[in-house]
Amino acid sequence: MHLIEQFKIHTLIPMHIFGWDISFTNASLAMMIACLLAIGLPLFAVMRGNGALTLLEMSFEFVGDTMQHYAHNAQYFPFIFSIFLFVLFANMLGLIPHMHTATSHIIVTLTLALIIYSILLILGIIKKGLSFFRMFLPSSVPLYLAPLFIPVELISFLSKPFSLAIRLFANMVAGHVVLKIFIGFVISLLGLQYFAKPLAIIPFSITMIMTCFEMAIAFIQAYVFTILSCIYIDDMLGESH
Repeated sequence: MHLIEQFKIHTLIPMHIFGWDISFTNASLAMMIACLLAIGLPLFAVMRGNGALTLLEMSFEFVGDTMQHYAHNAQYFPFIFSIFLFVLFANMLGLIPHMHTATSHIIVTLTLALIIYSILLILGIIKKGLSFFRMFLPSSVPLYLAPLFIPVELISFLSKPFSLAIRLFANMVAGHVVLKIFIGFVISLLGLQYFAKPLAIIPFSITMIMTCFEMAIAFIQAYVFTILSCIYIDDMLGESH
């Protein structure tokens, strides 16, 4: 099985409308499950209480502390918390055998980043009006530097969602490729002669360690995605511009 096989998109339910392919795929299924988990688990925790509710409260406090440092407006907490849960579950689902990692596709991470950025852009214009565009030329910058300063700030502004998408995509792909390599070592050694089979314990042990490491990476990448989203909220909706 090739390394890129795990990233292939397979059609589960073919659908076409006016010549457009809108088939339901394994990536669609993974994203749907991630959405259902992001919505359903908090509701389950509230209804069930006890340990599940405690875990939910810890998650609330974790994301709340992140927003406290990077975004100073609590009204955006549901938005940020939803982003965190969706990315976290989408990342974690990819570690389950035969499940697809939706965040290993640049089109998924870029679409998510563009949706976030577009929402913040619209809110920024609604909240600040035309003064929102002062972020491209702060009042402290001399007017004669505008031809140089504005293009630089515009490029920086437009590049942020792409960097947000590429960071998540690249880390998910790299981690899964490494895991697949070590799993391939285990399968290859098990297929050798009897005396070589005990050697499979080495890559198998490394694979277990790498799986735990990948779980940590999945959480960290969701955390980083959340932090960067908070920073963008602070930049675009804060009072500093």
